[in-house]
Amino acid sequence: GLCMNFTEVLWKTSLVRCFPDVDSYQRFLGWFSTALGLAVFAVSLVAPAALRVLGWHASALTVPAVMGVLALPFFWAAAARVDGPSCSRIAVIAGAVHNLASKSLKFTLFDPTKNMAYLPLQPEVRGAGQAAIDVLGGRLGKSSAALLQQLVIILCGGDIVRGVGAIGGMYACATIAWICAVNSLARKLPARLLVRAHI
Repeated sequence: GLCMNFTEVLWKTSLVRCFPDVDSYQRFLGWFSTALGLAVFAVSLVAPAALRVLGWHASALTVPAVMGVLALPFFWAAAARVDGPSCSRIAVIAGAVHNLASKSLKFTLFDPTKNMAYLPLQPEVRGAGQAAIDVLGGRLGKSSAALLQQLVIILCGGDIVRGVGAIGGMYACATIAWICAVNSLARKLPARLLVRAHI
């Protein structure tokens, strides 16, 4: 939630600047929703095979790795304002690609690998742990991202685009921490889960 929130708020700010009238903005969001549905469907066809072939560790690393790589052109375009001072269509497109990939991978790889990490736990601990992580972790990530972005907006005089560097830096730190957490968890999970997923 933390990484997605960092990019989504900035991306929607770019959208508003590139599509100032409500009709064009809504048309773009309609296109994006359709593309997201198709992307989730397409990735969901491939994800089970990827889990079987790659195993838990590589599958769990795929999500932050892809998100990190796709965030680079988005943050660059948003910071450079390539198409002009008021609107960067490249940032809008790069942000759309990033959001399509991150959301489709979240539903098809992140959620399954996250749930698989609970399998070695005892049933009563598994339920409590899963509830705590899903409720507390999800809310904490989104709230933290919102708070940090509000601080950036205040420090940048009310314009989030002026704080792209800071938001990009926080995004990079969150992605690196995510990759380190996956690697740490992989050392603690049973070998059978890491090598081959049982779906």
